[in-house]
Amino acid sequence: MTYIKKPLGVTERLVVTGTLIFTSPVLFQAGNEEGLTDFVILRDEVSRQPLLPGASLAGALRSYLHASLPKTDPNGLDQNAVATLFGSIKGGDSERSWLIVEEALGTEAGIEIRDGVKIAPSTQTAEDEGKYDMEMLASGTSFEIGFELLIPDDLNSALRTLFYTALSALENGEIRLGAKKHRGFGQCHVQNWQVHRYLMSKKQDVIRWLKNDRATPESGGTLYENLGFKEKPKLPASDKCIIALQLGVKNTMMVRSYSSDPKQPDMVHLRNHAGDLVLPGTSLAGVLRAQARRIAALRIGQDHGDLLVNGIFGSQEPDEKGRLKGSRLVVSESSIQNPGADITQNRIKMDVFTGGTFSGALFNEKPVIGGSTEIQLEISQPSKAELALLLLLARDLWEGMLFIGGESSIGRGYLQGTSGYMKWKGDVYHVSNKDGKFSLDAEENFITDLLAALVPA
Repeated sequence: MTYIKKPLGVTERLVVTGTLIFTSPVLFQAGNEEGLTDFVILRDEVSRQPLLPGASLAGALRSYLHASLPKTDPNGLDQNAVATLFGSIKGGDSERSWLIVEEALGTEAGIEIRDGVKIAPSTQTAEDEGKYDMEMLASGTSFEIGFELLIPDDLNSALRTLFYTALSALENGEIRLGAKKHRGFGQCHVQNWQVHRYLMSKKQDVIRWLKNDRATPESGGTLYENLGFKEKPKLPASDKCIIALQLGVKNTMMVRSYSSDPKQPDMVHLRNHAGDLVLPGTSLAGVLRAQARRIAALRIGQDHGDLLVNGIFGSQEPDEKGRLKGSRLVVSESSIQNPGADITQNRIKMDVFTGGTFSGALFNEKPVIGGSTEIQLEISQPSKAELALLLLLARDLWEGMLFIGGESSIGRGYLQGTSGYMKWKGDVYHVSNKDGKFSLDAEENFITDLLAALVPA
């Protein structure tokens, strides 16, 4: 029996390169490598440079397109086309991917160590032995990324459009990469796209492609023109809801960080590698989840409430197929702007039984005093009940009913709103103060309709 390999029928190859720059810390985790932290950075074994696996980048692109496109579309720009672009396995049959995603070596801007702790949902306290720490690449780290798209004649339009959609999302910072990307890490964008087109019907282009000739990239046009489009493709409309709030720190705030410098206070507020005061998305998400469970339990009962909250924030409990549910809510990391003067405060631990002091328990700390920050929440395809719950959480943040960080017993961590907005389905709703309360400039029946979804079935 003679085996004949069918030709791919590729008529054109598009090789695209660019510089991927991270604007927040990022972790590409080494699976079995040991280090000084629980999670260490994945590095190339030879150069020891940070490594961005092609599989991680391809998975993020596929996930974005799958979430952005409808299941079926008469023009072919749908989830079936995504499966064609990236390959698929159906039953015993497998289809190849038409997109090659290269691994990339990075230039690191620095290293940050972040710690965290697992919180028990039922008690809202730290789990026993639940503390962990992570080694992360600092904001400003960059990778030189590369793609090669193989275009057969019968799939020309669909593959090219999907490819442009994914590249545009990367360029505009709509795709996050790495671990804990829904908690403020892995924010990035792309600069300096270069496109090389090779027409397989032309002998000179075939020779250029075989020699990996990158001397003459497409020039003088936009990204879509360099990819071979005569006009800008119409991208799928976003179904993402974004809530952004500008908030001021009422008094002080302390998200604890411990310095190795003996001249520094025992505890200081967390700063990133550049020295900026930050409000981590992990801290904010934990506060919001705890409050969401309380609100949902009061309105629709604990069992139904937990299902609603897990649908937003994810769950560590596996489903019937043994799969874990990830978070759909993206909570961005934010910086604290214009804080007051640095003041080191001396304190001493007290014995709650005697009212006296503990011997040798004097400590000092440097909290954030005043300042402001912008908190941003994003979720795709929210139901009315989910959106209602997020708005109630935004209201509680705005009106200073939630605290972030530690030492709330002495008034730390409370915020107050100054301005904000919500974007959803092409509309923008502004948030303002009305008699010191959270006010959304939407029709009353719009808000009533949302809140009506948060009632027992």
